[in-house]
Amino acid sequence: MASLTLRNIDESLKASLRMSAAEHNRSMEEEARQILKQFLLRKRSSVGIGSCISKRFSVIGGVDLPDVHRSGPRRPPAFFSDDAQIAAIARTAGIALATRNTKDFSGITGLKLVDPWADS
Repeated sequence: MASLTLRNIDESLKASLRMSAAEHNRSMEEEARQILKQFLLRKRSSVGIGSCISKRFSVIGGVDLPDVHRSGPRRPPAFFSDDAQIAAIARTAGIALATRNTKDFSGITGLKLVDPWADS
């Protein structure tokens, strides 16, 4: 078994541990073990956060929210990291990115594209 030494424990915390140990007819060491075990090894809830929120609001009759249309995940860009870095710099600076490869960059919101080889 491993050992654990705790230093600089507040006197009131130590007194509370002593009282709790006495109430449970345990030593302070055993009481500390049990508290750690209960807190750290307790079974995690299998209920999701959505269920917890629903339960909380069911007390007031629940809340009906409208359905939200969501698009599927977008296709990741097919360019190299250097290209991505240049595009990020251009977008952040608010300047246009000059490239022939406008197709791969067209899905980046806020990025201005210029194709110098295209017919104007």
